[in-house]
Amino acid sequence: MSSYFLLKKGEFAYNKSYSAGFDYGSIKRLERHEEGVLSSLYICFALKNANPEFMTHYFDSLRWYRDMNSICGEGARNHGLLNCSAKDFFDIRITIPLSEAEQEKISSFFQLLDKKIFSEENKLAKLQSIKQNLLIKTFTGQYPSFKLHPSRSKKLSSIVEISGGHTPSMTDKSLWEHGKNTWLTSKDIKRDYLTDSEMKISDKALKNLRQYPANSMVLVARSGILKHSLPLALVRTPFTVNQDLKVLQVKEDNPEFIFFALKAKTRKILQNFVKSGTTVQSLMMPELMQMELEIPDKATQDRIANFFILFDKKIEAQQKKLTSLNRLKQSLLQQMFV
Repeated sequence: MSSYFLLKKGEFAYNKSYSAGFDYGSIKRLERHEEGVLSSLYICFALKNANPEFMTHYFDSLRWYRDMNSICGEGARNHGLLNCSAKDFFDIRITIPLSEAEQEKISSFFQLLDKKIFSEENKLAKLQSIKQNLLIKTFTGQYPSFKLHPSRSKKLSSIVEISGGHTPSMTDKSLWEHGKNTWLTSKDIKRDYLTDSEMKISDKALKNLRQYPANSMVLVARSGILKHSLPLALVRTPFTVNQDLKVLQVKEDNPEFIFFALKAKTRKILQNFVKSGTTVQSLMMPELMQMELEIPDKATQDRIANFFILFDKKIEAQQKKLTSLNRLKQSLLQQMFV
């Protein structure tokens, strides 16, 4: 254990790993456990005479980054870690209220806000759990409000047309400059419904790519994330894709119904159609296309699809509420710790 630190409840640790939004790492307090073991790469410390709750929120504000900027420049980064010594770290200056009462007042306010955020996070998690249970029950015939019978069993290959895309040359600027056309990659498949992409291609590049119509599905076919997740989304705008995505265009059924039917089969797809033993996981598309789905009449498809679309809108509203609260907290943190 000589290369590890024993952190006790209430003590702090500075993580020197930098990432998006945390250019100079992060400082967190051990709160949920009595003790914890950390690598010697962390800088661990306890407070002398400041309010622990107040300092927790202070460190969340990232105001302590001001001195870190002079200590950890670009040249002080190595293999994902900031080259910041314990001496340099403890030499940074922070400004806090001298009054313990003021520290207590500020920390109490943020504790109440954190409780509100935690409550809204639980509501979101509950809605997502309810939806997943309803999906499984609906598409296994266990939900009496939505009966799939009479229905017919159809192979996925007879339900959708599958195709893909590629990456335009990165060295040809004319394919990217003034880009306004949606070009999806696996990085974009983070939500169930997509209307935009991180990168866009020009009209010139579009001429050499197939543009798919709105309400087609995209599926990540090659990625390490397939170890545990199946990124599948419904795209609400015309789009193109790169080579790591597969596009599923529904031939004659309700696209949204098929989308939810595939979502309900996530576990089965991950267990049976992901190629293992390779460096990067990939879907076995020919085998997947032989998977069968129970397809009811069009009216039933529409009814089921509309139900889950409305449920997703409720989830989206809850996500927006949670996002607004987190933005409010960050704004207040920046204003309060000047």
